[in-house]
Amino acid sequence: MVKRESHVRATPFKIHLPLLLCAALFAGGCSTPMPPGQGETVAATVRNGPFPAYETGPLPAKTKILLVAGGSTLANFLQEVLDQRSYWLKVGYRPSEIACYYVRPDPRHYLEDKEQFDNLAPHARGFYQARPDQIYGHISQLATEAPKHVYFYTTSHGVAPSDEVDDYALVYDADPIDYKTRLHYYIRPTELRDALNKLPASTSKTVVLQGCHAGGFIDAKQPTYRSRTLRTVPSISILAASRFDRTSFGCGATDDSTYYGSAFLSALREQNVRVPELDLAELDSATVDRVEWMEQTHHVPFEKRSLPQFYSNRP
Repeated sequence: MVKRESHVRATPFKIHLPLLLCAALFAGGCSTPMPPGQGETVAATVRNGPFPAYETGPLPAKTKILLVAGGSTLANFLQEVLDQRSYWLKVGYRPSEIACYYVRPDPRHYLEDKEQFDNLAPHARGFYQARPDQIYGHISQLATEAPKHVYFYTTSHGVAPSDEVDDYALVYDADPIDYKTRLHYYIRPTELRDALNKLPASTSKTVVLQGCHAGGFIDAKQPTYRSRTLRTVPSISILAASRFDRTSFGCGATDDSTYYGSAFLSALREQNVRVPELDLAELDSATVDRVEWMEQTHHVPFEKRSLPQFYSNRP
């Protein structure tokens, strides 16, 4: 498979077999051990370039769009954020209205996806670190501006409740060069809900969650988890890549984009409008059709298909 040369030349549906579940990659079973001594060399490459330092300046007051690549193990998360940034700029948003977030690649996985990572790295200049507390803080800052609309897109691995994580969650990797006390951070429904609730009730909120089990932010089988979802946030529409009990696909080093991320971007391009003009029901329907086509084409059994979800409480 030929990798994309740059984010501005992205072509949807260039998905390569074999299929890899996000959960399997998150568990770390797919990485190839590096020869002794090579780890330090690769870590130095990641540390010194071509990956830019994180933006530390204040969030521009007029920000309306937040795009987050939360994983450090795969280039396709960063690819999706860069592709979407290009789309929103094309339909008329200014750079100061779009905030992007990423995390430098994990040296253990960098070599597996080196070509795509290296192609994308220069375009991540000015991006903040994909860290939950920073993102929550930025959303709180936006509340003081009372924007008419906010769009939040995040792409990463996702997990279901377990002994390690007490709720459905999106996994944001810590910076691999400076792990400090932890390897991962978790975006949980309650924390994201609390951040979004700081925005005015009148602010139209569009939330797109690409990851395994992302539907747990909308609904869940168990009442305990169902009560913690984003459904109570006023004026919100949520699109999720998978049902709470399903994984999503396309999380492999040979993939250019996740299935859902690629399908969603294609559906966006068909509408070719700014956030307030989006027909979200049609956007969801077109995205689901594409995801189902890819899963069927790649022989994903029905009982394992991702079943993307949509919810909106807007009038």
